[in-house]
Amino acid sequence: MITRWAAWLRVPFFFVLLPPILLGQGKEVALCPAVVGIIANQFTFQVALSETPRVEIRRCGENETLQIAAWQANAPEPSLLVDTTDFTVVQTAARQNVYVIETTGGPRDRIYVVLYQNGKPTLKLQRVTRGTAKITMTRDSLDLVIPDIYAGDAQARTETYHYDLQ
Repeated sequence: MITRWAAWLRVPFFFVLLPPILLGQGKEVALCPAVVGIIANQFTFQVALSETPRVEIRRCGENETLQIAAWQANAPEPSLLVDTTDFTVVQTAARQNVYVIETTGGPRDRIYVVLYQNGKPTLKLQRVTRGTAKITMTRDSLDLVIPDIYAGDAQARTETYHYDLQ
């Protein structure tokens, strides 16, 4: 009888532990302490930068990797956190609601596009390349060309993206 009871107790623990594993939820991402760059596309007279929508590049403590933190207006904490595992910023570009950050940590670069939609930041794109992204901006749009994207045994490919500015 004790054996059946012990087996029955294990079932609820299985269901409690399984959903986070299935959903890909591992360690919670914490905001890194050191701000190394702030990208803000709009400043308002007598409004603190900390109250505006912005993207911060932060350096994490022990491993000194970079983190991207995107904030909504007047938010007490970022709405989007991305740990890059990289150590260096290659380039950034931003205009209106589109932010592009390219980082590197070795023989490849990573390109991140943070897009603000209705005031909320979302990670719209993340790509790994052996090249460097080409960014072209006009008054109404941002175009992004990412060359040398690894494709296994096939020839490296190039991807092109177009973002309308709001």
